[in-house]
Amino acid sequence: MHEQQFSEHSVSSAPYSAPAGGDAVTLQEIDHAVACQFLEATIAAIFRVPLEELRAPTRGRAVAAFARQVAMYTAHVALGLSLTEVGLRFGRDRTTAAHACRLVEDRRDDLRIDRAIENLEAAVEWWHGETLQERMQWS
Repeated sequence: MHEQQFSEHSVSSAPYSAPAGGDAVTLQEIDHAVACQFLEATIAAIFRVPLEELRAPTRGRAVAAFARQVAMYTAHVALGLSLTEVGLRFGRDRTTAAHACRLVEDRRDDLRIDRAIENLEAAVEWWHGETLQERMQWS
């Protein structure tokens, strides 16, 4: 199956860098970048953390760090991104993404956190599924 490709210059600038490996970006890579932007915006609103703080290269406040960890966890679990790709999308490395996933999984023992993450995962899966269905209708 032939996958359509776009040059990096035809894609709007996002806070994420495209995965390494050439100067063309696939639809799947664009989809992952947009989905991660959706995650960031949603999680920033839920945790009441400014996007700039969520995207900061340093840990920052505990609430911002946990919000970022939830975003990385959700990208891995709900979107199925590899830990390497999660790290790249959020400006961290693979081991930081793995640590975030372990930490969030451990915190899910708290029912409030577990319910919040379940709702977030459902929203992401619904949004991601809807955008995929819309694209298929355009084809």
